[in-house]
This record gives sequence, structure tokens and C-alpha cells, in this order.
Amino acid sequence: AVFIPRATIFTIMVYFLSGLNLEDGGARFFLCWIGVILVFFLGLTIAESCAFGLPNEQIGLGVFTLLMTIQSLFAGFLVKEANIPDYWVWLYYINSVRYPLSFFCVNELDGLDVSCPGNEGAVPVFVSSNSSCVGQLNDPNCFRYYCPITSGNDVLDQFNMTQSVGFYLAITVVFVGGLRLINIMLFSFVNWVEK
Repeated sequence: AVFIPRATIFTIMVYFLSGLNLEDGGARFFLCWIGVILVFFLGLTIAESCAFGLPNEQIGLGVFTLLMTIQSLFAGFLVKEANIPDYWVWLYYINSVRYPLSFFCVNELDGLDVSCPGNEGAVPVFVSSNSSCVGQLNDPNCFRYYCPITSGNDVLDQFNMTQSVGFYLAITVVFVGGLRLINIMLFSFVNWVEK
């Protein structure tokens, strides 16, 4: 319960300061808040698994750090699913970081229209063979600007985030619940104290 006020403060600060999507009458904000609460619980649950299942704090911190690094690499954001070798792709599917990350991306980007006002974020495309055009980015006879992303769904498709917000949220809940059950078993049956 201590995570709910922290998650609320964090979500309000980050959501509004970042200028995230306020369409849908605040539904996206509410879902983001629920997602942040779940991520707080997921992080605590993973840390508890390391604490309950490993013999001391140093090993627990090392394993937790290694686990989070591997999960970050295979979440499909730094290395896309298509670029992950076949013998490592299973790490993509069992990754507890992938599903909350996908949830936040789909929550924010699904159905969002994107533009490049004032050519901000646009890519200049050379359209003339005239040698006097070198370095003349503002000359419309030499360059045209192309906005590479026109909708949030383009980004979601690039990263293979094709499921609904509910799917990613449900999988995150399953991870939290499953790891909590594992933690109960670890706490009950693993004892590193010698008698």
C-alpha cells in the first residue's frame, strides 16, 4: 500500500511534465497510473525473489542487477525481436520488463497522430542534382522535408507491439501474481541460516 502514494506522485509529475497524451477523458492517464503501481509491485516482487532465494545480500544484489540488465536488453526495445537470435528469443517472451514497457507504449501511442510542425524532427531529403544545393537545407528547390512517423501505430508496429493495452496489463498482473506465489514458496522452504 505504500507504493500507491509514491506511484501517484510519480505518475502525476512524469505524465504532466512530459506532456503525455490526455485524450480519452483521462483514461490514458488512469491506465498509466495503474501501470506504474503494477511496475512498482513487480520490481519489489523480483527483488524479494532474489532476497528470499539467495544466501546473502551481495549475491542477491549481483543477481538482481544481472537479471535486470538481461531483461532490459531482451525487452524488444534496445534490440528488436526480429534482431534477437533464435536461440535467445525465449528471453524476449518470458521477459517481465517487456510487457509493462509495451503496455506504456501502447497506452501512449495507440491511435496518436504525429506531425513535424516547422520541420522539427523531419528528415531532409535531397531532391536536386544541382551542385549549388550542397548545405542549402532551407532551399525548397534542393531539399524537401519528410516526416518519418505519421502515427503512433507506426512506432508500435516497428517494435512489434501489436496487442492491446489490456493484454499487456494482464500479462504484467500474471507476472506479479506468479512471482508472489514463488516468493511465498521461497520464504517458506528456503532457509540459508545454519542451525
